[in-house]
Amino acid sequence: MNMKQHMLAALLGGACFVAAIAAMPAGANADLVYKPINPAFGGDPFNGAFLMDTALSQSKYHEDDKFPDIEIPEFSEVIVIPPAGAEATAAETTAPQVD
Repeated sequence: MNMKQHMLAALLGGACFVAAIAAMPAGANADLVYKPINPAFGGDPFNGAFLMDTALSQSKYHEDDKFPDIEIPEFSEVIVIPPAGAEATAAETTAPQVD
């Protein structure tokens, strides 16, 4: 390509760019506006059922699932913590036995 053809191609490309910008609708460069979906945050109240159904369909929990038994040890002592700056007396350090 010679210099004349390069200039013609650049001019044609610039004209296409200007035409594309001019053809865009005026609202295409509008600001983004936050519109909540969740009804708890101000969204449409009719979205609640849809959101709940979606969450339940993705849930991995089933009513038939059984959780393992967890053994919690019995505590036989009650620990009394004195307030800050106070010294514990002998009566406070010995805790009664809990049956």
